[in-house]
Formats: sequence, structure tokens, C-alpha cells
Amino acid sequence: MADVACENALLNSAALRRFVGIDLERERVPDATTLLKFRRLQEASRLSEAMFTKVSEVLQAYGLKVGRGTIMDATIIGAPSSTKNVVGSAIRRSVCSNGCGALTGYATAAWPRTARTRS
Repeated sequence: MADVACENALLNSAALRRFVGIDLERERVPDATTLLKFRRLQEASRLSEAMFTKVSEVLQAYGLKVGRGTIMDATIIGAPSSTKNVVGSAIRRSVCSNGCGALTGYATAAWPRTARTRS
């Protein structure tokens, strides 16, 4: 993670702050420059390799294995859905009085009808 992104993530995520041990009532989140200096110091002293080895040893003692992978951002964002039906007319969403969000305009959508049985 880039240093600026790491700073922003620490500012915005209570879970991440807990993970790294930052208590905002007692200390500030390190800024991007501080994170960069720490990362360079860590690389120069080969501390990353030593930490990874130690973490692997501890996890192996519990029967776990450390592997390599990719972290992907799965942020959910608001975006309008496609509202075009088969014949190209827009389907409008209206909110009924109880907040059900019923679809209107579906009768002209030319969707196949299925037989309904009564139970």
C-alpha cells in the first residue's frame, strides 16, 4: 500500500488502527512521510524478512501456514443500475407508501409471462 493510502486507511478505519495498535486518544496517526521513512529503514535493515520469518514460526506453531496472495479493494459504491428493458423503454423505480421500492412500467417490458398456480 502506498504511504499516502496507508495514512488515509489508518485515519478512516478503526479496525486497521486497532490492528496496528494506534489509539487516537493517546497518539496521532503517522503521516505519509513518517511511514515512508519507516519503510525505508525497515528495508535497509532487512527487518521485513526477520518479521515475516518470526510471524511464520509463530503461526506454524499453531498449525497455520503463511502464503502469498493479493489484497483487492472491494469497495461498494453507489451507481445507477441499467434501467432499459427489452423494448428500450425506461423502467422507473417508485417508492410505495410502505417503502417497498416497487418497480413501475414493467407491464410494457415484454417479459415472458409464466403460468401461475394457486396453492
